[in-house]
Amino acid sequence: MKILILNHEFPPIGGGGGIASSNIARHLVELGHDVVVLTTGWGDTMPEEVTGGVRVFRIPGARRSQLDSKVLATMFRYFTIGYWKALQIVRQWHPDILHAFFTVPAGWVAVRLSRKFRIPTVISLSGSDVPGHNPDEFRLQMNLLKPFVAQLWRKADSVIAVSQALRDLAYQTMSDRFIDVIYNGINLELFSPPPQPKSHKGPLRILTVSRLVQLKGIQFLIQALSRCRTEYGIDFQWRVVGDGNYRLQLESKAKILGFEPSPFHGACSQESLLKHYHWAELFLLPSLAESFGIVFAEAMACGLPVIGTRVGGIPEFVRHGIDGLLVRPGNSDAIFDALISLVKKRDQFDTIGKEARRHIEKQFSWRTAAVSYVTHYNRIR
Repeated sequence: MKILILNHEFPPIGGGGGIASSNIARHLVELGHDVVVLTTGWGDTMPEEVTGGVRVFRIPGARRSQLDSKVLATMFRYFTIGYWKALQIVRQWHPDILHAFFTVPAGWVAVRLSRKFRIPTVISLSGSDVPGHNPDEFRLQMNLLKPFVAQLWRKADSVIAVSQALRDLAYQTMSDRFIDVIYNGINLELFSPPPQPKSHKGPLRILTVSRLVQLKGIQFLIQALSRCRTEYGIDFQWRVVGDGNYRLQLESKAKILGFEPSPFHGACSQESLLKHYHWAELFLLPSLAESFGIVFAEAMACGLPVIGTRVGGIPEFVRHGIDGLLVRPGNSDAIFDALISLVKKRDQFDTIGKEARRHIEKQFSWRTAAVSYVTHYNRIR
């Protein structure tokens, strides 16, 4: 089967949506399918290359940074230059399936091509493309786009969400059609526990991996960690891996509360990220919203207990009291209480982490996700 994947972000650019499309593309190739990806470029990324058996085309982007994936100029270029490049690919390559990640802009390109060439089309919802998912940053834009988004979902042959929670949210925009759920996966070969047991002596090593935007709730984590140090005298080291448009505000808040040197390490490759997971004893991210929460699954696959929030897809795979703890979003007191509770069980971290790894192995692999998509493609064809 020939599959054209459309996504304005693709590694090394973007966050969870780009990582998902990359891993699904790679596993589709391993399953014997031909895959082409059309995305945008940044920096010194190649305009055309083959990686992991996947042929990747990149149109010129307009990003200011590696994770600046929501810039309107880049999306506009995907609407225009991206559509014409996709049109060229379809005419020359004749794909059997069009698979768009994100409703806007890729979903619009896919639906337009589908109508022109009668090719079955799938739109995968990734979070920020669903009205109501990120009201702090995109309330006005998504309210304006809501009728347009619903129209694209109706015209697509299939719409898929990465969690039940995201599907329920999507039904608030369009309730008159079925939306399937296919969970994202984890690169279980890469994200695995360290070969040697960890030491649980000395400062507690806490890791956060995230795009640095308000939606991730790191501002509340800074307050909670500050209290842990000042009120309980807990000795810890904290690393934040990732980048985004809220970084300067977070760094300023952390500095005011005495976090020196800066805990912010910036974005990194997947291989370098593994080193951070192996360094850490505990993973913590207090998101205000998540479509799936792939970094939690990565941390659990690396044998880490986690602290997260009861939002989006996180409670669908993080088991409260087994893999770690889940708290109310937007509440630094709840994060503080969870930290104090879990620190008392530091000698049980390895046991908790091993159970978390077993849970992820059973349910969440990229190969499982790719097989589910192939079944889906065949059904809509």
